Amino acid sequence: MKLLNKLKIFIAMIFFFFGTITEITIAEDHYKVSINYKRFDQEYKNWNLWLWEEGREGKEVFFQEDTSYGKNRVVEIKKDRDVTKVGFLLKRGQWEDRDVPKDRYILLNKENIDVYLIEGDEKIYDSLESVDLVPTIKYGEISKLNEIKFKLMIPLERGENSFKVVDSNGKEYSIKEVVAQGDKIVEGSLILDEKLDLDRAYTLYTKNHDPISLVANSVFSEGDFERRYTYNGDDLGATYSKESTKFRVWSPIAESVSLNLYREGNGDNLIKTLSMKKDKKGTWYLEVKEDLENIYYTYTVKVNGEESEAVDLYARSVGVNGDRGMILDLGKTNPVGWEDINQTKIAKMSDAMVYEIHIRDFSIDKSSGIGAKGKYLGMIEEGSRNSEGDLTGIDHLKDLGVTHIQILPSADYASVDEIRLDTAQFNWGYDPKNYNVPEGSYSSNPYDGRVRVKEFKEMVQGLHKKGIGVIMDVVYNHTAYTENSNFNKIVPNYYYRKNEGNFSNASACGNETASERAMMRKYIVDSVVYWAKEYKVDGFRFDLMGIHDIETMNLVREALDKVNPNIIIYGEPWAASESPLSEDLRSVKRNTMKLNRIGVFNDDIRDGIKGSVFNSKDRGFATGKTGEEERIKFGIVGATKHSQVNYNEPWANSPIQSINYASAHDNLTLWDKINSSVEGSLEEKIRMNKLSAAIVFTSQGVPFFQGGEEILRSKPMENGGFNSNSYNANDGVNSIKWNEKTVNKDVYDYYKGLIEFRKSNSGLRMSTTADVQKNLEFLNGLPKDVIGYIIKQKNSSGKSEEIMVIHNGSKKDFLLELPENSWNIYANDEKAGDKKLGEVEKRVEIPRVSTLILKSK
Repeated sequence: MKLLNKLKIFIAMIFFFFGTITEITIAEDHYKVSINYKRFDQEYKNWNLWLWEEGREGKEVFFQEDTSYGKNRVVEIKKDRDVTKVGFLLKRGQWEDRDVPKDRYILLNKENIDVYLIEGDEKIYDSLESVDLVPTIKYGEISKLNEIKFKLMIPLERGENSFKVVDSNGKEYSIKEVVAQGDKIVEGSLILDEKLDLDRAYTLYTKNHDPISLVANSVFSEGDFERRYTYNGDDLGATYSKESTKFRVWSPIAESVSLNLYREGNGDNLIKTLSMKKDKKGTWYLEVKEDLENIYYTYTVKVNGEESEAVDLYARSVGVNGDRGMILDLGKTNPVGWEDINQTKIAKMSDAMVYEIHIRDFSIDKSSGIGAKGKYLGMIEEGSRNSEGDLTGIDHLKDLGVTHIQILPSADYASVDEIRLDTAQFNWGYDPKNYNVPEGSYSSNPYDGRVRVKEFKEMVQGLHKKGIGVIMDVVYNHTAYTENSNFNKIVPNYYYRKNEGNFSNASACGNETASERAMMRKYIVDSVVYWAKEYKVDGFRFDLMGIHDIETMNLVREALDKVNPNIIIYGEPWAASESPLSEDLRSVKRNTMKLNRIGVFNDDIRDGIKGSVFNSKDRGFATGKTGEEERIKFGIVGATKHSQVNYNEPWANSPIQSINYASAHDNLTLWDKINSSVEGSLEEKIRMNKLSAAIVFTSQGVPFFQGGEEILRSKPMENGGFNSNSYNANDGVNSIKWNEKTVNKDVYDYYKGLIEFRKSNSGLRMSTTADVQKNLEFLNGLPKDVIGYIIKQKNSSGKSEEIMVIHNGSKKDFLLELPENSWNIYANDEKAGDKKLGEVEKRVEIPRVSTLILKSK
């Protein structure tokens, strides 16, 4: 018995350290899966498997046996009623290459399972007899209108003229030249005698291979295609009037396009299907001369012989779950008094103070006291208070004093099922489905496409009445779906970047959009202009802006300036992974100076304040790490050039391009980061939080902070620790706990005071590098881990005065000898505001881990 118990413990330990994909043979408790892999080139070096059980983490698994078929690995998977399939990818080395890039799954439906895989073939064969051993051409693409790129599984002898290109009408195209290297042909190009029409399907044939349907991709970037098919009109989508509705969709490679009209946004209620006519510049057009108000619609697009039903990319609203567009009289969705509402006004971008919030987080907790929980209307519900009587919701925002809120993605996204809103569902919304439509789960009725439009406008109107601007977090860098996205159904492959037939993935979400292509660029510009005009939003935060090309972002700025030059634009100056578009052309941080009045998130000051976001234990200036003075000073001058800063090369043209922050929705909240990296008393940690905020609000640029940071927002996990990526966690993790405002009232008041002080002092809001260089001077001779500087400014009466800011990141109090002036104190280690807290002359003590703000008398 003791021996058996020891064996059980030993096996349990192996499961703990190595997961459940093992080679331990306990047949009655395990599925035995034999995976066989054949490559036609016989090059198996560094090829291995990545396996994961359904819903669980994956791991690398190596092939072990050589067989007459190829390579083999037997894995045993412990039986679990929650696991019905195992997923796998075939990869080379550290993801240098993948055989078939899509996830594939093996059903666990019997104890002994045999699987046969072939290079380049996504089919999973269940027996050796069923395997098709004739290789398919590995890759075939129309790269130019008269050129086809190809890659073969099996080499051909040079001189073998076995290539054929045939279209869907049976016409064969004459090949002028085969361009390839070496004695044996593996890859190359076919040069044709005539140009191809892309509204037909084409098949490539050659010796010893199954044929392949040719795809179009890089041809879309060719000048010939752009000249022929770029459409510059402003009437894409459905243009409604009572007399008729005009439909125009861009699909230059379609064989046919049809319009489907429905009574409702879902269900079996088709009214009729009408054929559209091919029109100018690759568009298809139809005018329906009847009143179609509130009718739903889709397009059926036929490409390469296959039909797909898609939602209009320019749809203004949709039915439940965004599967059908809706034809609206947009004027009827305007709230009473909408004509009197315009974008909020700020003199310059550095006057903005941005509060980031997720619509559901803001009101869903019972402590919010808000009735319309998790909804657009919950954002503007007045009079709400927590259980202790403190203000919550919009009144909290007004009292706090922020100028703008940035709402996490609120355009229609895919991950929340709007039919099941009675169940607990949550997502941040970075999985866009319909870009020009408000998300339905935040409306009071997602089935009626009019409601989400009107309630979004009511939200903007209510916030504007409080003097608060609305910045939309927009996600044009990728789509929720790839092959089955509306973009790809309407013009396959056009809207995405690809690598040799595979979708590139700089977003780490399965795809990345090709903003450099004319019609994707037009779509992004058209979309933001639509939101700015129709919904009167005040700004846009671009998710993973480093994926977008610089020219597109500057065209966004140019277009929005025509609507209102006060509209704010900023974004994340990075991508999540490598992109095939050269970094020199993309809106990454080092190219910020090439961007016109577009801000970027300043990760230098972020990590300088609290430590790296990728290491929960790492600390920064405010949390006890020494030697961070230069990095913080770099943030203080808004990443611009300053003779007293010796950190990195400046990357900002002016301080308005620097979005300064200590926390955002990504990664740990500021309070959780402090608690993860610091061992100390509650009082000491609160000092660190206040110091972090003071650095952000006294630096040049645009201060930004995560909603709830001002009341020490936390996202604890049930099993301990804190959630650093709560994109799909529950409300218990994500919601703002408004009772924490009462508990942490002193922290809230400190943030409120910093905002008041910043608003009252123009020297903290300079907008040019020249002004910063002229008016901001760092103090010399300060102790280690202490930063001090003086700003010259003119007050509201035109009188010259000075602001002195001292950040003490050390654990020691120190005595500062002051310049000759007499000074008033406006912030110390306890309080901040635009009313003086006291007076001081000659010298002043700056407590440990705190900020002191003085103004000359």
